[in-house]
Amino acid sequence: MAKRKPIEKPSVPEWVLTYGDLMSLLLCFFILLAAFSELKKEEDYQKVVDAIREAFGYTGGEGNVPSTDLPLNSMSNVLENFGMYGELSKNMLTNTESVIAGQKDRTTTIREGEKFAIGGSLPFEAGSAELTDEVKARLLRDIVPKMRGRTSTFEIRGHAWGAEDLASGLDLRDLSYQRARAVARHLTRVGEIDPGILSLVARADHEPVTISRSSPGGVAQNRRVQILMTEETQAQRHPDPNWTGQP
Repeated sequence: MAKRKPIEKPSVPEWVLTYGDLMSLLLCFFILLAAFSELKKEEDYQKVVDAIREAFGYTGGEGNVPSTDLPLNSMSNVLENFGMYGELSKNMLTNTESVIAGQKDRTTTIREGEKFAIGGSLPFEAGSAELTDEVKARLLRDIVPKMRGRTSTFEIRGHAWGAEDLASGLDLRDLSYQRARAVARHLTRVGEIDPGILSLVARADHEPVTISRSSPGGVAQNRRVQILMTEETQAQRHPDPNWTGQP
């Protein structure tokens, strides 16, 4: 008696399984989008955010310090911000209050133009606005020669950062101003730079170089002064810079 040939089962390419998984994920994604589009109230967004936090709570990973905070790019954080943005947009659209007009209906904007940093950052000790010997030497050696003979104005920006600077008793804005002022005084008194071409700016902690203590130099890099050369001349910034009383 002849043997029966085994029935060959139809084979399916492996890519079909991957394709099927992809289509399933896309279907779930569009279903979620459709569901989220129906959320009109802030409390509904909050329920979704809480549910995602409960299901996918961030507890850190291998090599990371465990944390109960969600990463900034997590889905729950994106949804929470999206909900806040929707609420803010609704308030902006429904605001019917009239704008209060000032005494002047026009403003004059002085063209600032480009600004160029010169001499690099000038570091300061924590909580101090005193110039170190190194900074004084750099001012006279690297910066004063670039300022002499120019008609441009210069912006001196002071910066401060962190609890170490707050220990000085001054807030960060005042301390950053004192640092810029100390640099300006040395430039005018020792470097013989015209004070009329200098303007002082207190940046406080709004422009940090880094916020990580593990980076080279750490947050000490934020305690600094920077000098920027502008495209404006003294005459452009002030109609009578020498106070001659002439129109």
